[in-house]
Parts: sequence; C-alpha cells; structure tokens
Amino acid sequence: MMNQSLPRRRSKVLIVAWTMFLGGFVCVALMVAAFLYFRGQGDEVGPDRATTWQSDEVGVIVRPFDPDEDSPRLNECTVTPGSGEPRTGRWFWDALAHPDHTGTATITCEDAAVFVTGTGARVLAATGGLVVMIPLVVAGIGLLLLLAPFAPVRRHSIADKVIRRRAERRGYYADDLHRID
Repeated sequence: MMNQSLPRRRSKVLIVAWTMFLGGFVCVALMVAAFLYFRGQGDEVGPDRATTWQSDEVGVIVRPFDPDEDSPRLNECTVTPGSGEPRTGRWFWDALAHPDHTGTATITCEDAAVFVTGTGARVLAATGGLVVMIPLVVAGIGLLLLLAPFAPVRRHSIADKVIRRRAERRGYYADDLHRID
C-alpha cells in the first residue's frame, strides 16, 4: 500500500464525515416525515370513537399528538368483529397488530389513539421506535469528525503535566526531554 500524503488522508476523512453527517441527517428527516405523513392518514380511536379494521390489513396504534402525561405503556383496545364476540387486548404503542378476525371489525381503545392500517402501519412500526436513533447517531459521529480539526488543542493538559513532572524527577528537561548530566 502506498503512503498517502496527509492532505489526501484528511480529504478522505472529510468526505466520509460529510457523507455520514448528511446521510444520517437525510435519513432522520425522511423517517420523521414518513412518520408524520402516515400518522396523519390514520383514524382517531378512543372510548367514544370507533373505526373499522379490515381483516386483510395489519394495524398499529399510535399516541395522539397531545398525549396525557400519565399515558400508560399499553393501551387496552376492544375489537368487535361483524359476527362474533368482542375481544379485548392490551396493545403496545407503535407495535404491529395482526387481525384475528375475518371481514370487517370495529375497534375502540381505552385511551385516545390514532389507528393506522396497511402500508402506513408498517412504516409507523418501523419509524416510531428507537430505530430513528441509528441514523441520528451516524449523523452525530459525522458531525464530530467534521468538527474535530477545529477543536482547540490544549498544550498543557493534565496528562502532559504528569508526564513533565515524572520526566523532571528522572533528570530530564521538561521541554525537550534531554537528560541532564
């Protein structure tokens, strides 16, 4: 492998840093935009609001934009099929739910929520959790790599002072580390 000059290595690091920063930032922006778009496509459900759920679509419940401060981790929802007994279950927020009924069912929830089905449900389940942190961390690392050359270098850090004291005790000058005879 050939030795590369320092400016050439720095330019490669800058390219990687810019790619990480911009790529991570764009991914986060796209994930947030998709989350907001598909969340807006859902129907509000709650104790006094019901919506229908087709048996051939997955669904997901999402917190409303103005959730209660004491909103529980699980939401209790009741699914009432067109023909059959109502079934009540506890659902995690932003988690996919697969229908266990045939035909059309009505869904209500104990706490206010937004119910999304189909492709929107799959997108919300993918972007609603901590998955968005991955590109955010990549963007942060890219930003750190971009800002690293501009970080102030401390000439007299604590480690330098300790090294200087040890060298002086052993008979070396602190500035150029030549032995005193």
